[in-house]
Amino acid sequence: MPYSEQSGDARPHGLVAVKELVNRSFQTVLSTTVLLIVALVASPAGAQSGEAPAAGEVGIAKNEIRVAIVADVDSPLAPGVFKGQVDGMKAYAKYVNANGGIAGRKLVVDFIDSRLSADEARNATIKACRDDFAMVGTAVVFMNNVDDMVGCQDSTGAATGLPDINTFSGETVHQCSPVSYSVSPGELDCSTKDAATKTYRVSFGQIRYYLSKHKGLHGICIIPSDLKAADTTGRGQCAAVKELGVKLDGPGYYGVSATVPQSGLTSIIGAAKAEGSTYVSTLTSAGQAVSVRKEAKLQGLNTVQVWDCSRACYTDEFLAGGADVAGEYAYLNTLPLAEAKSNKALESYLKYVGNADANAFGETAWAAGILFHEAIDRIVARDGVNGITRAKFLEELAKTQNFDAGGMLAPTDVGKRVPSDCYALVQVQDSKFVRVNPKKPGTFDCDPKNIAVVKLSG
Repeated sequence: MPYSEQSGDARPHGLVAVKELVNRSFQTVLSTTVLLIVALVASPAGAQSGEAPAAGEVGIAKNEIRVAIVADVDSPLAPGVFKGQVDGMKAYAKYVNANGGIAGRKLVVDFIDSRLSADEARNATIKACRDDFAMVGTAVVFMNNVDDMVGCQDSTGAATGLPDINTFSGETVHQCSPVSYSVSPGELDCSTKDAATKTYRVSFGQIRYYLSKHKGLHGICIIPSDLKAADTTGRGQCAAVKELGVKLDGPGYYGVSATVPQSGLTSIIGAAKAEGSTYVSTLTSAGQAVSVRKEAKLQGLNTVQVWDCSRACYTDEFLAGGADVAGEYAYLNTLPLAEAKSNKALESYLKYVGNADANAFGETAWAAGILFHEAIDRIVARDGVNGITRAKFLEELAKTQNFDAGGMLAPTDVGKRVPSDCYALVQVQDSKFVRVNPKKPGTFDCDPKNIAVVKLSG
């Protein structure tokens, strides 16, 4: 059983009291009746004790359930970019199998490397459709075609689709796929994806915290520009910064490629220095965020009061920047790794993945595993160990609200694909990440005001 509570079946314990009140002459008959009623009420249809797991849906055999994790790992452009998700899912399978399995079966994880390639991503989907029950922990930048995912056939030949629980999706078509659900939903309101003006719901509560400490912040955002979807999302995030109260300097945002070296940031940092910017947000990679700080030091940009970064910076790679990255903030939708004592799910993640391979992206993969497990458990409780189908699984995902992965994830409406209004904020102090808001370990800052709704054309 995963970490969050599941509603149990109602069991007629009161029948025992009734049995004790009847005449002894009817004792044997009544006892038999009671046992029959208990068996019928306490056991869901098809889930009576002794039912042996059997082969059924695609990816489900009598002794195992296979799931795929499709992720960008082996690529010269960004080596190991989503390795954390792969490590997290493999660790989750070890945890599940060490604790009795799932639906009476072993959980098997098939890793398929999409290699930062649209073709490889599509091929991975085709392979997963054929071999696996679902994709879990998915982290793909260039999933620009989801036809094979949406049209994937189940064991009956029906185009039910391949269920996809993702942790990162770079393309709009992937973010809004009807069979994709995320533990970290994107900002785009998918009901507006084809509109000339799109709506973005951006969870940037950390801005409210910054403004409570530093009045009149003004500055710039550095956003990714390799994908149209990433560029648009970045513009939406920067617009949210403004919406929540930070004045933007100059054009407000600067798009950069993931491959741009430190020298390619010279003009951007120069513009911030000319404006005397007090706020700089880097929404790209940890490595690039380090380059931003090094270039700022080189040019003598010393007016910045808030260096703001996403969970991408919550890594040892970023800390390796040493004194150059001191004071940087990183906002998270998962609990900080140092807080294992405050949360059982996080403690288990660290135990099974190992401290050396643990990171915020891996936490989201572990959360995806918990979501998968909980949805399967609900199906089994209702329809038995042989009642699991892709169609039923998708129905369960669509109904999932306020999912928090046992408290390690910011509560999220997975079914409606709405970003959480909760976050935890850490800051680099003395070469380590220190929680700064909220102060209490194991908690998140949750407030509807943490969400900024912005509209953008394009």
